[in-house]
Amino acid sequence: MTTPIRATWLEPRSDVRAFIVPRPGPDGGSAPRDRAGRVKSNRVDLVAATEHDAWERPGGVSDADWAWMLAAGTRRWRSVVERFGDQAAGLTLDLVAAGVVTVRVHPTGPTFVWDAVQKWTLTPGPANEGAQRTRERGARHDDLRERASQLAGALEVEHHDLADVLLSTPPHSPLLAIAVAAASDLLTGVSHDGPRAFSQTHFGHTKARDDAPDLLRRAGVSERTLRDLGLARSPYVGLGGAIDVNGLPIGAAFAGPVRLRATQQDPLIVQVHERARAVLLVENLQAAETACDAFPNIAVVWFAGQPADAVLAVCVMAATQTNGPIIVTPDADLGGVRIADRLLTALPASSIVHLVDVGVGTSAPTTAFSVASLDELNRIGGAAHGPHAAHLTAFALAVAERGFPVEQEAPIRAALSVAIAGLPGGE
Repeated sequence: MTTPIRATWLEPRSDVRAFIVPRPGPDGGSAPRDRAGRVKSNRVDLVAATEHDAWERPGGVSDADWAWMLAAGTRRWRSVVERFGDQAAGLTLDLVAAGVVTVRVHPTGPTFVWDAVQKWTLTPGPANEGAQRTRERGARHDDLRERASQLAGALEVEHHDLADVLLSTPPHSPLLAIAVAAASDLLTGVSHDGPRAFSQTHFGHTKARDDAPDLLRRAGVSERTLRDLGLARSPYVGLGGAIDVNGLPIGAAFAGPVRLRATQQDPLIVQVHERARAVLLVENLQAAETACDAFPNIAVVWFAGQPADAVLAVCVMAATQTNGPIIVTPDADLGGVRIADRLLTALPASSIVHLVDVGVGTSAPTTAFSVASLDELNRIGGAAHGPHAAHLTAFALAVAERGFPVEQEAPIRAALSVAIAGLPGGE
């Protein structure tokens, strides 16, 4: 076996060594040479200057960053830079010196550039810890999935909405842990004094999961269930464009959508302008802002996630005041399909519904749907009923067929602009 050849001229600091990578061979490899017989240094490994019997993460590395490092045995340099930015090179050298990673570089002449890094690889100790963490995480996911399935069966009758979330949410999503905690509370009759009390009880800190009501609402959990849990909040709605509220011309006076609190006790009374070309019901805030700015003759109603009862009442009130189209624009994901289901079921039979699929033409897939999510999309599509059922079925099946969620601002704004511009009388 060839004795490692050290490339001292490529060593960036004293606690890091550079060794030329041998050419593979049956005898364990040989030094790569050019035609003149000179040793070539076109591939070099950076390793710790001192062998480490025990290794530890360098100071200043957060728990989240450390978990990311251990989650994959090998990383592309591009991924490291995306994670750590300008600190990527210095942090990598700290990790090399600590015996956590080795780095293979492609020198150019007497030096190398970080952009030419070929491999960023965990050493055996950290790699083993990462593998152990993966196994433990998988076991936790299996346990959580089993608990979710059991709880869903117990809640099927009284809280079908939460049961659906338990069965359709993948185990790696933070939503599933929240849903399991909520389901356990419902079955034991526990009600909390608000979202932060729920978070403190189940996640150890008042702010760890104080977004639980928003996540559950977006996933399709009803206001009744949230009230039973003590998690109900007065939801907010955004209004703008060709619409007044409680006699005030907010669309003309302010850049919309103007965010208002909607409650059952003090409902909002909206009035769509006679000149309004359409009523837009939209989930994405940036898309709602674009509509208010670019199409002032559209009555805009924005909601964040699954509309609460008071927000749904505003949507229906606006829809009943126009003979024009009702443009329904949720995200193209499972939550968006559930939102479309709730809205279309509530809209009058006489409404001219345009359900916009913002995922049409999207070519860059994100995380694929889980099998449970695909099953739920197909279930909603097959169970659609009412005068607007055909729209919902087509939307749900199209989202399922696409196989991945579309909830990014850019494609939603583009699809909405095209849909509005294509209305009768559009520009």
